[in-house]
Amino acid sequence: MVFWERMVLWWTGLLCAVSVFAVSAVFVNPEITPKLDASLILVFAGGAIAGIRACFLKVDRGVGLISVLLLLTFLYVLLHTALLFPSGLLTLLPMVAAILIFGYGYFQPSDSAVFRNMGLFLAWLCLIQALYGLVPQLMNLWSGGGLVRIRGSFDNPAGFAVTLSMLFPWCVARWFRGKLFSKVLWAVASVVVALAVGASGSRAGLLCLLMVGFGMPLVHFFGHKWRVLRRLLLLSPIVLLLLLGGLYLLRPSSVEGRLLIWTGTLEMLRDHGLTGSGPLGFQSHYMVYQAEWLEQHPDSQWSELADNVRHPFNEYLWLGVGFGAPALLLLLGMVLVLAGVLRARAPEVCAPALWGLLVLAVFSMFSYPFRYAGTWVFAAWFLAEVARGGPIRWQVPAGARWVWAPLLILVCALLFSVTLRQMQAHIQWGRVARQALSGEQDILPEYHRLSKVLGHHPHFLFNYASELHHAGQYTQSVRVARACAQGLNDLDVQMLLAMNYMALGQRDSARASFVLASQMCPNRLAPLVGLMRLYDQAGNQAEAEAMAQTILRKPIKIRSVPVLILQEEARAYLRRSSE
Repeated sequence: MVFWERMVLWWTGLLCAVSVFAVSAVFVNPEITPKLDASLILVFAGGAIAGIRACFLKVDRGVGLISVLLLLTFLYVLLHTALLFPSGLLTLLPMVAAILIFGYGYFQPSDSAVFRNMGLFLAWLCLIQALYGLVPQLMNLWSGGGLVRIRGSFDNPAGFAVTLSMLFPWCVARWFRGKLFSKVLWAVASVVVALAVGASGSRAGLLCLLMVGFGMPLVHFFGHKWRVLRRLLLLSPIVLLLLLGGLYLLRPSSVEGRLLIWTGTLEMLRDHGLTGSGPLGFQSHYMVYQAEWLEQHPDSQWSELADNVRHPFNEYLWLGVGFGAPALLLLLGMVLVLAGVLRARAPEVCAPALWGLLVLAVFSMFSYPFRYAGTWVFAAWFLAEVARGGPIRWQVPAGARWVWAPLLILVCALLFSVTLRQMQAHIQWGRVARQALSGEQDILPEYHRLSKVLGHHPHFLFNYASELHHAGQYTQSVRVARACAQGLNDLDVQMLLAMNYMALGQRDSARASFVLASQMCPNRLAPLVGLMRLYDQAGNQAEAEAMAQTILRKPIKIRSVPVLILQEEARAYLRRSSE
């Protein structure tokens, strides 16, 4: 293996490991932000280096339809966001990184051994992450603790499950190659991975593991026997329905909640399905749609399941809401072209990269895999490996490198600088947030300074508006909270606005925000308690007493300490008013 191939292999391995394992408590979100920021820095630094090398290297590969459609999709999303929703441009950085990763992989020399060597690395990465999640669980059980849903190095079991599921095909592929000891080793490793996904409680992960665990061996052994394979494929819809039914029975209330979310999202698609509402469109509009739907269906059993929602638990719906029908059509075009590539590569249909993409396609129907940096990295690398076998439609002119290589260097250098600045701001935000939690008072100047860099980040804006509220700067808090609502508008944002309006004496605005918050999540008591306080402050005793009675009659899903405190406040008010 030549020096440059070794460098690419080490760089790719480091990128994959960072996107899966990077964790740091200096960030507000210690499991998500460091993975994303570190991955972006690695990709953009690698892109600049690759651009420099490309100036002195002849590219021996043309481009196919998949590459063109991928680039067209990116350009559409970029122009759509830049022209209509410029505040969301920085949310596209993971997509830019994915395009670059795809390019690194796709334009590797034809005789490169990088992909072959990466396969073993990805299998080990999958096993290590599974053990990372399982070992603490086993230690907890050994010490007398109970079972918990494991999440490995992620903030949520979904990230843990999608990572293991996408890498699982590389473990299964090693069942069919090597010596007996290697086959047994990876069969045991596959069981460990399956146990880890099961312990995470991810139903989408279990479905994907079953699909890969049975599908890959079937295709491997019967792929050349079309008659047998066709019969097995005819049975697959029945098996799929049985699996989905069994997974529904595991947690039916969760499935009912997803149905509510998908119903509201389809309402959004009806209004925004043509042009889209931007990369932050879902979390800035969905909760209002949910409030309207629940208000129109007050007797719906879904009212008790309603909660704050920031993603539709379906990446295809998210794409349609954010960027409209053209984005979905471009995605469909890539799928069709990919199917054509696979027909031309029939002997290799059990390639792990293809199964990894299939896992991602299925997981995307039920969850939010693209929230995680590793998903972008793996999806781009897998797609590059599959697309390399497709037909070449356009050859890249040798002289074109003197145009695109300097442009690549310039863009990557600029994005590296932007990402580094964002990462520094994220670290400072984490420090200031910890100072606020410890009771320090003089932190608003720091928030104001950070707002110049993180002013596009709705979670930062909510944090900033909350600190302004606690400092008694209600007018400024309203201004920042309204800016936050342009990218994130949920129950918490409306409650913050309502409390600010209430403190400013703007009772009509306060009531409207409390009512909207209650309609968003009818099972929550906090908005009703806010209305009770507002009516009491206005001297409207009858309305306040009626609201207190409503609070006490409200069915409680989980009897937590905060809920009991709110109920006790309503009882105390009724006792005072009856004296």
